[in-house]
Amino acid sequence: KFGGTNAVGLDSNAKLIEFLSAETYNVKKMDSMDFLILVGHVNIKQGKTLLYGDSIILNTTLNTLEGFGNIHINDADSVHTYAEYLRYLGNNKKVFLRKKVKLTDGRGVLTTDSLDYDVSIKVGQYNKGGKLVRNKTILKSTEGFYYGITRDVIFRKKVELTDPESTILT
Repeated sequence: KFGGTNAVGLDSNAKLIEFLSAETYNVKKMDSMDFLILVGHVNIKQGKTLLYGDSIILNTTLNTLEGFGNIHINDADSVHTYAEYLRYLGNNKKVFLRKKVKLTDGRGVLTTDSLDYDVSIKVGQYNKGGKLVRNKTILKSTEGFYYGITRDVIFRKKVELTDPESTILT
């Protein structure tokens, strides 16, 4: 197992990323880029955010990170996000989640196939269709914006709300 106090800073304003554990790791240099390749039950921590995945590749030269398979982000114990693929741009703190994306904040579950999230302002956006389920209410739309600070969602384009009493289309 690989783990411990190894850390890499993503930018001068970011807290250090700590690699808590992985089954194997490898360091590669290719085309003047430095890569850290972590495989098998990878656990990474940055501040109060935990990131899990089957494998993660960190480009330490460009401050980018890619995660593959069973991605799980636990943000300060309150918001959980899941996906099959993740790309993180450390310098501008942007996350791109793809394939079977699910976000839950304790109030509802948002699912989509593509979610872009700005970590610095805690705002996520999808524009290829998404669905929010909360209790017995289902809300679908082509576009949506998730605000992590207030936990609000704004829905746009082909919005359809369905609950036991009614259906609303707008």
